[in-house]
Amino acid sequence: MSNKSSSCGNCDYQFSGSENYCPKCGQDNHIPNVPIGHLFLEFLESIFHFDTKIWKSLQYLIFYPGRMTKDFLENKRARFVPPVRLYIFISVIYFLLLNVFHIGTISINKKSTSDFQIGFNSNKNEKTTAEEIDSLMDAIIVEDSVKADHLLTSKDSFSYLNMKFRIHDLVTFTKDKHTSPEALLRKYNYPVTFYNKIILKQTAKAFSSKSQYIQDVFDFVSKKASMAMFFILPLFALIVNLLFFRQKRNYYEHLIFSIHYHSAIFLFLSLFILYYKLSGEAGVILVAIVLGILYFYKSLRTIYNQSKVKTMIKTILFFFSYFLVLSFALIVLFILGLLFS
Repeated sequence: MSNKSSSCGNCDYQFSGSENYCPKCGQDNHIPNVPIGHLFLEFLESIFHFDTKIWKSLQYLIFYPGRMTKDFLENKRARFVPPVRLYIFISVIYFLLLNVFHIGTISINKKSTSDFQIGFNSNKNEKTTAEEIDSLMDAIIVEDSVKADHLLTSKDSFSYLNMKFRIHDLVTFTKDKHTSPEALLRKYNYPVTFYNKIILKQTAKAFSSKSQYIQDVFDFVSKKASMAMFFILPLFALIVNLLFFRQKRNYYEHLIFSIHYHSAIFLFLSLFILYYKLSGEAGVILVAIVLGILYFYKSLRTIYNQSKVKTMIKTILFFFSYFLVLSFALIVLFILGLLFS
């Protein structure tokens, strides 16, 4: 079934053959109303191209570090998948494997969360257990003041980040939907701001279930890591640009290298994940780190054509700087997780 039209739907130009684009207005000659199966095949074709491009790109990416970037910048591009498309394709596979095999996720043992604190603390002599919290909630909601007072003294409080609340008020706020955050903030003389409302909400969530809250924070960081990489790619290119500023290259060239390098790293990590799940060898992680460094060094030698000593020094300087960037990104994600998970 052909998805070509005999005339342009935009300007009514009559096609003489199977033109891909209208010579009059430039619109592509494509009928969008086709079976869903056809659209799926087109989607796969747009990613893989179902020709030698994807295989040639993967071959160069694995066996010839930096070569594809060098050829691409020399305008030898026709045989390769475009950098952004290649990166998206490989990164989707990589992060899909992470989620499928739960690699990099942290499971929190609920029994041990009393010893795992993240910015919150209770001044009860004995740490509040889940059973105690349930008893407190039941007592407060049914207004059983005798039972509540027996379980909770007036000095019991729970703090998170820069805020501190009585546990009694937190339980009431958690269970009673009529208690407004503004009223509770005013009661403790905290400014009624958007930020403080978020902190109050997170404080109540952390108090209700520390284990679930901590798990939510780590899940947030894990899920947002793929998005964070889009912001790290330009920073990677900026560091490389600073290291090779004497070569007077355009920033675009370093960005292409950044995209190709991360595509290669995600490809290797995908293969290592599969190997790890089959063999259980944890040492594969160390191999991946060493391979990533050697791959970077070899890529620099191919693309920037400097001596071994200079390239080695710049490799060390780069990874020191890149480690700081990754650490900062992780801290930002963790803070966002504490606030919005």
